[in-house]
Amino acid sequence: MQRSKYIELLVEFGELAIGFLLALLIFLGILAFSRQLALSVWPNFFLNSTEIHRLLDFALLIFIAIELFRITIAYITAKPVVKEVFIAALVAVGRKVVLYEYPIYGLTGAIALALLILAVSIGYYLICRGEPS
Repeated sequence: MQRSKYIELLVEFGELAIGFLLALLIFLGILAFSRQLALSVWPNFFLNSTEIHRLLDFALLIFIAIELFRITIAYITAKPVVKEVFIAALVAVGRKVVLYEYPIYGLTGAIALALLILAVSIGYYLICRGEPS
């Protein structure tokens, strides 16, 4: 009986540690993004397409980290997390859509991404449909 109590405390500590570390990662990510934006714009107040692509990628990664943090908080507070997981998946897939590079991945990659969007969207729809209003 005593052993399971220690294991439960260890698991709770791990959950809180992950939440704290994700919050720290988000904070540091925002600072790094702000620094990258300032350094990119500072010399001539102009961004080329490569710099815009890199900054969008960075910003969308921060949004994914925020969604993972929301999942962690929902899990710690014993709320349903499946819907939050689908939202994070939609954000991650949306990042790939926004930053898709056709010359690199071609038509096959676009079709695969479209199928992934369809699968995540159907899953999200089914989860939302099953929730009480």
